[in-house]
Amino acid sequence: MSYNNRRSHPPSTPSTTASTSSPETFSEQVANLISRYELALPQLALAIDYERNSGLDVSEHTQTLFSIYRKLESVLTSDSFRQEDERLQQRGRMIVKDTLLLHRTFDLRGAEAAVEKYHLRQFY
Repeated sequence: MSYNNRRSHPPSTPSTTASTSSPETFSEQVANLISRYELALPQLALAIDYERNSGLDVSEHTQTLFSIYRKLESVLTSDSFRQEDERLQQRGRMIVKDTLLLHRTFDLRGAEAAVEKYHLRQFY
């Protein structure tokens, strides 16, 4: 199948809600959210790179990244998160940094706006 008529779709943004099968602790929810983004971010980076090299408009990905920032901001700035394991905190900070670096590759102004809008300066 040819890729010419298809656009890659950004990975869906994971939710922080717990499943109905077994309640998750805050730590488990955060770890799962971070793990999903750790897996999704490289795929998104590849899609953006391919689209840029193909001359396609990648600006639509800014909204995907804003959605990621919005979800991470609510978790990473919570008091509960500040009490979490340092390793989990570090993983969360790395996801924000990696996402901002990716964002800067194609939309510097959007990345800077996200830093201000979602209070990410501390992670930058």
